[in-house]
Amino acid sequence: MKHLSLHLLGGVSMFLLALLLGLAAIHFCGSSVLYLSKSVLPGISGLGLFSLVALNDFMVTPVSPDILIFLISQKSPGSYMLITALGTASVLGGALAWLCGRSLENKFKAARVERFVAKNHALINKYGVWIVALGALTPVPYSLTCWAAGALKMDFPKLFLMILLRIPRFIIYFHFFAISAGIIQAKI
Repeated sequence: MKHLSLHLLGGVSMFLLALLLGLAAIHFCGSSVLYLSKSVLPGISGLGLFSLVALNDFMVTPVSPDILIFLISQKSPGSYMLITALGTASVLGGALAWLCGRSLENKFKAARVERFVAKNHALINKYGVWIVALGALTPVPYSLTCWAAGALKMDFPKLFLMILLRIPRFIIYFHFFAISAGIIQAKI
């Protein structure tokens, strides 16, 4: 339980760090952010954005979809349907990552990982989905947690409930970023 508390504290800290970085971007780069959101995004279709988010949350990349959420919020702060669709794309990407992790688990497992799983199987089953939930709700690498969940043979129905948290996360982040759009507009 101690480790779960540390992970939750880390997740909250990462959320606050992302929020602070977003505010710093608004303060120092407001006009550039507004330019990017008004000039680059109109050239990408809704299907293109959906595919981009699904692919990004399927692959392990250093780029977070939060950047895209931030840019969309600056362009059109009322696009909650689009953000919900992008949250759904994120869920799809995470489910595919779990599936790939599950299918590759035998090929990439080392003896040390197998011993760890055997020794901690009950712990993984009890708290593993919460780590995935942490990845779904915070900037913790979501795709990596989904790949690991597949490789560790986590139960998909339980995992799916946790990755569904991506949709409200996208909406909440979008809402906070949309509020920042008013701040940027007021500064310029």
